[in-house]
This record gives sequence, structure tokens and C-alpha cells, in this order.
Amino acid sequence: MLQGHKAQISSIAYDEYSNLIATSSYDSNVKVWDLRASSNQAIFTFTGHNDTVRDISISPDGKWVGSGGGDGDIKIWEISTGKSITNIPQHKPGSKHHVSCI
Repeated sequence: MLQGHKAQISSIAYDEYSNLIATSSYDSNVKVWDLRASSNQAIFTFTGHNDTVRDISISPDGKWVGSGGGDGDIKIWEISTGKSITNIPQHKPGSKHHVSCI
């Protein structure tokens, strides 16, 4: 059983090549899990969204996670380092637009 989010999970992505699962949550975090590891703890926790992370996706090569949230931002994370590579802010700052699909 994977443990770590402090709120309900909103999206799950699986990459069969790398055997990784990424989860997003209403706690505004993204977590990456290595299913080959003996631990049930996330290998990375990506923070930076200011609202629910509504959707995530893992790149076909298993190197990147894309996330979009209620804050309207799209973020790209590098799985090997756990760092944010790109942030695409919402089109209209201060608006209530959110990203619902990546």
C-alpha cells in the first residue's frame, strides 16, 4: 500500500517502461513511486502548486511528470532529480481557471 498524501488522490499515472506511478492529490502535491522498491514510500514529492493538482502524466520515456492544477499552472518535473523544470503560469493571473487534463 502506497502511503504519503494527506488528502484524497485526484489522479494516477503509470509508466510501464520505468515501473513508476505518479499520484496527484487535493493536498497540492505530486508524488512518484517506484514499484520495484521495497519501500512503500514515495521516491519524490513535488511541491509548488497552490491548489489541488487535478491531473498528471508521465512522459513516454519515463523522465518527466507533467502536472496541472486548480491554481491554473502547468508544471514539468524531472523524475531523476525531483526538480521542477518548467512552470507555465495560468493565462489570466487571479482568474479561477484551472487545468483539468494533462
